[in-house]
Amino acid sequence: MIYMEAWNILCMNPAMLRKLELFEEQVLCFAVKNGVMQEEILLQVVYLAGQKRNYSESLFRILKGCYQLIPHKEVLHEICTLLIKGNRSGEAYFPWYQEGVEENLRITRLYEYYMMSLPRNFDGELPKMVLLYFAYRSDLHYETTAYLYAYVHRRREQLADIYVNYMAAMERFVLEQIGRGRINRDLAYLYENILTLSMIDEQTARSLVSLLFMREVRTEAGNAKEVLLTYACRSDGKRFPMTDSRAYVPVYDNDCRVLLGDGAGNFFTVGMEYSLEPLMKPGRLAPMIAPFVRNHLGYAVYACYAKQHTFTVQEDNVDLFALLSLSERVEEEEKKKIRPMVVDFYYEKDRMRELDEYLDTLHPEDVNRHDRGKIVRFLVSRGMYEKACEWLRRFGPYDVDAKTLLKLGSRLLALTETEEEPLLAGMLLYVVQKGKYDDNVLEYLVKWFSGSIGQMYDIWKLSDAFGVDTYRLCERMLIQMLYTGVRVEDWLDIFRSYVKGGGSERVRAAFVSACCYDYVLKDEDTDFYVFESVRRLAQEDAPFHPVCRIAYLRYYADKERDAVVQKLCGVFLESLLAQGVVLPFYRKYFGCVPQLGAYLDKTMVEYRTTTGARVMIHYMIQEEGAGGEEYTHEEMRDMFGGICVREFILFFGEQLKYYITEETENGELLVVSDVICKGDAGEDIPEGRFSILNDIMIGKTLQDYDTVNDLLFAYFRQEHMVEQIFTVR
Repeated sequence: MIYMEAWNILCMNPAMLRKLELFEEQVLCFAVKNGVMQEEILLQVVYLAGQKRNYSESLFRILKGCYQLIPHKEVLHEICTLLIKGNRSGEAYFPWYQEGVEENLRITRLYEYYMMSLPRNFDGELPKMVLLYFAYRSDLHYETTAYLYAYVHRRREQLADIYVNYMAAMERFVLEQIGRGRINRDLAYLYENILTLSMIDEQTARSLVSLLFMREVRTEAGNAKEVLLTYACRSDGKRFPMTDSRAYVPVYDNDCRVLLGDGAGNFFTVGMEYSLEPLMKPGRLAPMIAPFVRNHLGYAVYACYAKQHTFTVQEDNVDLFALLSLSERVEEEEKKKIRPMVVDFYYEKDRMRELDEYLDTLHPEDVNRHDRGKIVRFLVSRGMYEKACEWLRRFGPYDVDAKTLLKLGSRLLALTETEEEPLLAGMLLYVVQKGKYDDNVLEYLVKWFSGSIGQMYDIWKLSDAFGVDTYRLCERMLIQMLYTGVRVEDWLDIFRSYVKGGGSERVRAAFVSACCYDYVLKDEDTDFYVFESVRRLAQEDAPFHPVCRIAYLRYYADKERDAVVQKLCGVFLESLLAQGVVLPFYRKYFGCVPQLGAYLDKTMVEYRTTTGARVMIHYMIQEEGAGGEEYTHEEMRDMFGGICVREFILFFGEQLKYYITEETENGELLVVSDVICKGDAGEDIPEGRFSILNDIMIGKTLQDYDTVNDLLFAYFRQEHMVEQIFTVR
């Protein structure tokens, strides 16, 4: 009722509406709402609205309602003015600004707010007055300006006279936005179509390079807050925030992956659909910026991967491939593929300075195994010998061709003084095994190499055939064979070669002792040269093992002996007998030394076992045909190396029954049993007293009493002489 009364009063006298306070605005709202607004009051409202300094939402509703009832141009003017006072822009206010522009209203900053309120999906024509206005000045937001300039450029043929006035401003704007690193679809259009080669300098190129490859990510997933971008060839990933369900990400290669995240560190491969659209095609601008962005990793990825149909190093991208191979942000496996390609290109194009610099940055673990040989080959060809050696120390020579190794080895031999270098020795061995060598290589290996006996044997054969002095190698081989027990077929030839060169007394004695040991205890065939070596050692008064004496005596026991050999055998026998070493084959040397007389009448039983074994002989001596006696047992004496001997005295008609046992973990083990009769004991020796008694018994059995009498006379005469000559003190 109050609003009705107040309205009636205004209708009777519109001049009473002198201000627009709260009550007045409520009354006017009542009138607008009920559609009773009058033109006289409307004009008064328009007048008072013009006096307002600040924006009022209620006044905007009043004016809007008034315009809908009475569409006066003055009301539209005040509506646009009021909105500008309130800095109101956006799609909701665009119809008012649009109508104000169409009505050609003269309001300050109307065209700015018109442009600022354009809907995103606006596809209509911009008024020519607006285009002319902004041709001379513009302080719009960069996104709005980008839209305006893109609009003009797209219609440059229809708006040729206006476009000419825009060109300079567009170019300045484009360079400014590139410098600020800004991007959207309108800016992308401007960059792609306005930039020319003359506009691009180093600073512009560095700012543009990432913008050039930007793509727009859009999604309808409400919980998408960020984007994670990863590349197959790079080890790093980068995050980008999303605004209004969109984000701009630089994609340098199609072989990438985009994941959407919820902002809490969770990224999803499914459940968040998105679109990825490029903003520009880099084909035109990329060559323009190329000279200025050779150190930009993203551009390198584009130029080396996305730009090419094949993964090939070329003149225009070799430095970019080199950049990728040195970057910590590129996957190591990818870099291992690139590095040999770069090296090949530099070498093929004869760019030796770049090749040397690049090789100097490489390390053995920087390339795959099958490419290491190639890199070492280039290092050697470029004279980088120390670096080549560093590679070989890390991974060995096994992937390097023998020709390269021989060249490196020969160079190192020329630089290395006479000293041992394990790397060089190992490398030269590998070269020799591959069939590549010369006398310098063989001489170094002969002098310094120590390896398996098989390796040294191969070197010895080659060196011997090449006429290289192998003395030092022979010595190392002999010592190693003696220590390890591993021998080669021609080890005696190695010994001959060693002795020919002089030969250490200790090594010769050790070798001969080993051969004699095998001859005595293993019954191995032994060359005559070994026994000649024993003789020379003896003549030199060199110390050697007793087994050498045993072997020498055993070898000559059944052979004709000249005076020199016979004399040496006597010396050896005296030495062994003094040590208590008595062996059955000594019988072959009766008459050589007097000490053997004590063993003329002995029958010896020999048994061979391992050194240190406890061997027992169980025996009985009885006449033929007799029986009933018990076995006696004694421990057999180990004369040398497990050769056990027990001595017995047998007379004619007696027999020795025995069996031998050896103690084991499981008790005594029967190993040998036999019977020896006097006739089986060996040849008769007439000088011995027991031999004379034996012959007396044989003569008696044969009833040859004349012989028996002669033998009895000889026996008593010998006994009398012994008693007279030898006295017991």
